[in-house]
Amino acid sequence: NQHQLLKGGNIILALPDNKVAIKKIMIEPKSDDFQNQVLFELEHSLLEDEKNYCFDILKNDTEEYVLGLITRRKEIEDSHTKLLGKQSNFSLDFMCQLRAIALAKGFLQFCRLNDNNLICLVDFNQQLASIAFIYQKNIVDVTYMLLNKHELNHPDQIKQLALELK
Repeated sequence: NQHQLLKGGNIILALPDNKVAIKKIMIEPKSDDFQNQVLFELEHSLLEDEKNYCFDILKNDTEEYVLGLITRRKEIEDSHTKLLGKQSNFSLDFMCQLRAIALAKGFLQFCRLNDNNLICLVDFNQQLASIAFIYQKNIVDVTYMLLNKHELNHPDQIKQLALELK
């Protein structure tokens, strides 16, 4: 039985930012074949067989570059199993999204922007902070910061974390 909120919709797994490699790839302006160019770049940056990985491309309105995303298939399968259980059918249609990208897309979808300034979004999880940069209503970069070295129950440690974020 599917939860009522999932009926008729897609399942989207939010992958932890530290499980996805991100590569900024310069593209030819107005290229019709940029997708093949980006996939070529991503596949040839790997040391292992590309069949062990999934690839995604995050386009923006700038025509200078895209963000290429590389994820091990095993990470996706493990996340799927953790969420839906071992009995679930892995061939079920679902999508994956980097946590920082999901954060930025949610912000762009549901928040009103008064200007086109640079926006930095930070979402804290137990182990890491997902960070997304938005400029002129485009996701221009994403990253993450590991939090396991910070004891966030002391004001000095919180100040140190704020300095690192800055």
